[in-house]
Formats: sequence, structure tokens, C-alpha cells
Amino acid sequence: MASGRPLVLDLVERVSSASQASWQRLRDLQSQDYPSPVGPEVVGLLLKFHQVIRSVLSRIREGIASDISDADAADLEVAIRRYGHLVYNLHVLLELVGSARVEYVSPSTVILVNRLSTDLRDAKFLIVPEFRYNFGYVELLQKLRLLFENAIPLGDPSQAEVSQLFEKFAGSLAIVRFPHAERTSIMLNTMLAHEIGHALSQQRKLSESIANEIKIESEAIEPLIDGILDAIIPGAKSRADLFGIGRRESLRTSLINEILETVASWVEELTCDAIGFCYLGPAYLLSFVDFFLSQEGLDEPSSTHPPVRLRLGLLLNMMQTLGFDALLSANTDPTLLAVQQRVGEIRNLLKARKPERLDELSSLVNPAVQGVQHVIVSKVLETIGESKYPPNRFQEDIPRLRELLDRFVPPCVLYDFDAARMYPADVTSILNAGICFKIAHAEKIHTLFGVQRPEDRQAVDVKYNNLVLKAIELSDAFERAMEGIAPVPKR
Repeated sequence: MASGRPLVLDLVERVSSASQASWQRLRDLQSQDYPSPVGPEVVGLLLKFHQVIRSVLSRIREGIASDISDADAADLEVAIRRYGHLVYNLHVLLELVGSARVEYVSPSTVILVNRLSTDLRDAKFLIVPEFRYNFGYVELLQKLRLLFENAIPLGDPSQAEVSQLFEKFAGSLAIVRFPHAERTSIMLNTMLAHEIGHALSQQRKLSESIANEIKIESEAIEPLIDGILDAIIPGAKSRADLFGIGRRESLRTSLINEILETVASWVEELTCDAIGFCYLGPAYLLSFVDFFLSQEGLDEPSSTHPPVRLRLGLLLNMMQTLGFDALLSANTDPTLLAVQQRVGEIRNLLKARKPERLDELSSLVNPAVQGVQHVIVSKVLETIGESKYPPNRFQEDIPRLRELLDRFVPPCVLYDFDAARMYPADVTSILNAGICFKIAHAEKIHTLFGVQRPEDRQAVDVKYNNLVLKAIELSDAFERAMEGIAPVPKR
């Protein structure tokens, strides 16, 4: 027997065993309950992937000759290890799929994401909890394709089979994460609109086209280069020899790349904020304030995210541009008046807090990105079109849904007394009503339940959030029940 044959056989068995263990776990996950069909679909796709891998390994096992040369054995070892890396990378997805079950993800969250993604083509989302206090969006399907491309040799018959599986599944599959502890928070469920914005922005190449319109003069970069050179070698900025010129040009290239990456990231985040506001209206602004101002200051940018001040400025401009400011100013409803007051407080905060000094690179990028805010809003509105949440619906629905919340009844339906009928409330209106009512009447809710201690207040807040999220589920069920019987009126 060739000396390399036993090791090759052992490797095949080890990788086959790992694939079989993952396959068995996937079979267990297949029988679990999920709030979205995407969970079982991903499980089904992974099962098929493992069937392909096990078939390939079986073919390799059968083809190992008893007198295999050491050179051929070494080549086979490399091929088998590639499949081993593939199996171990796919294993990470078991945890993700497992955490997409109904005990971790609220059905109302799935309904909201489905409504937010109606403008997307051939896209699926796996919604999972994040154990850090943050939201996240990662496109997964392209990463999986790359894993298989690296593992399967060119010309291998399994390559076509895997490609077909990808084509049949979807154009894109993204993981959308939300803070695990806030599963039932109406405020933080609203922030998912930003994550869906990433999918729309990338599919339509929105931020890419906007970032290309930003121009930063090369002269503005020179002081940055001078500062860095002086920090490294005092007096280096004035050196005119080849060494000094070469170092300066190398630094300029590196800085330009960093600036371009920062511009692209900031524009992407602002574009997603604009998308979130277009889809959800004031609920997005109010939730944004609730989430971000509790954990960071107004002027704390990073290479990936613009300062909160810049993002809030965009959202406040959209309140005015889309007509919500004018609507709130002309309204006498107590709930909407409370929302107008909260928006005014946010504006006053931005005026009262003097902008802090940003780092040199952010100081360069900030005004350039701020100068294209109108372009961001214009392109987002053009893309979303009639899918945006209109101010007139906000004005009509919020007071009517508030009447149900006043009675602690799920605000899932609207009544048309003239036509003697009722119809499911708009999901976005339910979210807006829930958030606006909480802002205006939080004390009323707490008094109703006899709250005396902080922990009692938190328990009542959970009940209230559940009431609003249940309204989303009931509205969705009512709408589906009415399909083909009595169409929901278009507004």
C-alpha cells in the first residue's frame, strides 16, 4: 500500500463525518418553527450543499487507488482540505439559522421587513438577533458563492450543480441583525428600515452614483500630509530630495484612498437613513434619536459612519421637504402636537450644542458629504417613488389609531363609518401611532397600570410594545384574509 493512501482516506472520513454532523443538525433545524419562510429555505439550501459535498467526497474515496503515488496523494490532500474548509465555514451558518427561529424573532419584525423590501428584486432576508447592542446588514449569498468557487476545482461536475442551486435560490440573501434584548421594542424594530436600505442602495447602486459626484480639492489634502510628515519626522515636509518627494507621494495616495473609502461609507449610511425615513416617516426620526443619542454624542464620526449631527440634519430636512413639518404645525391633535414638540426639541439640541472639533480627515469629508444631502434625498425619492409614506396618511391615521391605543386595544383596524366597514390599518401607520402615542402619553399609560417603581415602568413598556407589535400581526392577518373578498382601499 502506498504510504500516502491511509492519510488521504483518513482525511476523507474526517471531512465526511463533519459534513454528516452538520447535515444531521440541519435536519433537526428543519423541524423547528420560523416566523419567515426564509429560515427553512436556507436550511434546505444548506442540506443540498452538504449532499453535493458528500457526493464529491464519496467519489474521491472510490477513486483512491491502492498504489497511489505520494505526489498524487499530496494533491488529493489539498483538494480534500478545501472541502474541509468549506464544511467548517458552512458550520457557522448553523448558529445563524438556529437563531432565526420564532422564539428569537418576532413575527411582526418579519412582517415589517417584508413590507420594507417590496421595492427589491429577488432578495431574501434572514433576520437574526445580535448579541452586541447594534444592528447589522451582511450580504451572504456572494460570500457563499466565493467559498464554493475556492473549494471546487475548475471543470469538476459538481460546479454546475452548485451554480444551479444558487440560481434557483435567489438573487441575494442578506443577514439582518437586531439587538437581541430589544426583540419587542417598537422603537428599535423601526431601525430595521436602515438595514433594508443597504440592500436597496446596493441593488440600485444609489450611494455609488452619489459618491461619484463629490469632489475634494487636492490642495485640501496637503495640510494633512504636512501634519503627518511632521509627526513622523520633524521637518520632513520641507525636504525636497527624492526620499522626501517619494514619501509625500506615497502618503498622498494612501490618504486619497482613505478619504474615498470614508466618503463612500458616509454616503451609504446617509442614503440608508433617507430610505428609512421615506418608508417610515417620523417614526424613523424618533427611533433614530432614541437609539443613537443614548450611546454616542453628536460629533463622534468614524471611518464608516458620519457624525450623528450630520445624520439628524438630513432627517430633519426630510421632515420639512416631505411636508411633515407643515402638517404638524397646522394640527391640533394632542398626540401630533407632542410629536411636533419632540421634533422641535431635537432641532433646538442641534442649535444649542456647539459642534465639537472633528479629526482632520473627518473635517475634510464632513462638508463635502453635507453638500450632497439634497442629491441623496432626490435620488432616494426618485427610487422609492409611490412606496414612500405620505404625510396625509400620517395625518389621517394617527389620530384614529390613537383612539384604540387610548383603550389599550391593538390598533390594527380603521373604520369607515360612511361605508359601514372596517379595513386593516397600514403597518407603517401602526408603528407611527405606537411611537407617537408613547411619546405623548407615556405617563398616562404608566398611571393606568399603577406604576410606582422603575421596574414596573419597564414591565408596562414591554406590555405596550407587545400591544403595538401584535397590532402589526393582526393587521397583516386581516389583510391576507381579505384578499379576494374585499380589497383594501387604496389611499
